[in-house]
Amino acid sequence: MLDLKNPKVAIPIVLFAGLLWSFGPYVVRHIDQPQLVPWQYLFTRGLVIFILLNLYLYFEEGLDFSLFPVLSLV
Repeated sequence: MLDLKNPKVAIPIVLFAGLLWSFGPYVVRHIDQPQLVPWQYLFTRGLVIFILLNLYLYFEEGLDFSLFPVLSLV
């Protein structure tokens, strides 16, 4: 696994993620009728980032990570 705390690894990953995330408008531009499917696009984009962030948290923290840290204080 990559050492994500190492700046030589982390910075290129963050730059690549920003580049990849910025292709959203390009995708919308090439949808035939974007006014008919805005919620499907937004739902899919949100679902993908949700899955990716949870996979990252799982691999970085294991099963000990909490989705709601405020509730764990109770």
